[in-house]
Amino acid sequence: MPCAFSASVPASQLVTAICQALTAAGFQVAQSFDLRSAFTMLPDHACPHHHDPAECNCQYSVLLVYGQATAPETLVVHGSDAHCWITLADPWTQQPGPSPTADIVRALEEAHLIDPAWGQDGF
Repeated sequence: MPCAFSASVPASQLVTAICQALTAAGFQVAQSFDLRSAFTMLPDHACPHHHDPAECNCQYSVLLVYGQATAPETLVVHGSDAHCWITLADPWTQQPGPSPTADIVRALEEAHLIDPAWGQDGF
């Protein structure tokens, strides 16, 4: 079951803050997709939500979070303005040993990026 949380940081700052918090907690983080970068490839930087390109501030990023397990955890960050969400996706493979999900959530809580009261207990 995925864990989803509201974020307490504006979308424009959230990915950087997540990467810093998880790196400080001993994880390695790789960004595998960034909507803002993908927009540069589209004509007129068209937003898929049909916003005016000049006003669009949509964010959508996929982060791969590596811990002790051989497969990464997938973390999706999406939102606009101050309305942001972080979702830890279900693992795409079952790895032996403990899941790092609780450690990832704890690192985000300690960095004050999420409030545990807003999350869905998925671990």
